[in-house]
Amino acid sequence: MLERELGRDGFDALLNGEAMARVARRCNLVGTEDLLASLGFGGVTLHQVLNRLREELRLASTAAAPVLSNEELARSVTAQAEQATIPAPVRTAGEASPILGLEGLDYRLGGCCSPLPGEPILGAVALGNHGITIHRQDCSNVSQVPVERRLPVRWNPAATSQSRRYPVQLRIEVLDRVGVLKDILTRLSDHRINVSDARVRTSPGRPARIDLRVELESASQLASTINQIRSMADVLDIARTGRG
Repeated sequence: MLERELGRDGFDALLNGEAMARVARRCNLVGTEDLLASLGFGGVTLHQVLNRLREELRLASTAAAPVLSNEELARSVTAQAEQATIPAPVRTAGEASPILGLEGLDYRLGGCCSPLPGEPILGAVALGNHGITIHRQDCSNVSQVPVERRLPVRWNPAATSQSRRYPVQLRIEVLDRVGVLKDILTRLSDHRINVSDARVRTSPGRPARIDLRVELESASQLASTINQIRSMADVLDIARTGRG
């Protein structure tokens, strides 16, 4: 596809250019030849390479622009997310409910534990007509709910396959350097994971703390995401927190 658009000479120039060499290094490969070989045997996918190439070309086109600090980038990410128009999820007639055992009752997911499909859950009936809150079974708040106000519920496999996304809060401890947040956001973007909020906290002489709210489909995607971020060189620790 690229060869048809660029012509043979343009394609060769792109393939042997510095942008493609940087893509190879981001894939932990020595050079372009290794990148092509990895594509051949499935070590990396074409989608990953194209995403990273687009990012490198974008960065090259804005090289003269001022470099944003981690704090400035975090504010920019949060502001863009707040400005985006995100329609509230509406269940159409006949569409399966994500959670079984509620028999049409209104509910909300607990921000204290942000449950995801694939995790054991239960419903807690709130006092004062405040509806039902869905918690992970290992949530610390569950122990405070009397047994008579607990409802047995579970995720509906027929509904959780419909690519709904749920908010999860991650706390990441990193070496404090300019660009580390951008690297993390790029890694998430490569895996099509949306970030709806970002906060950075720094202290002189200490690691920086990054709080991200991401939108995920399942517990297995959460585990994969945590492993991907943990593998980055500047990441010291990562953990899931409450208030997703």
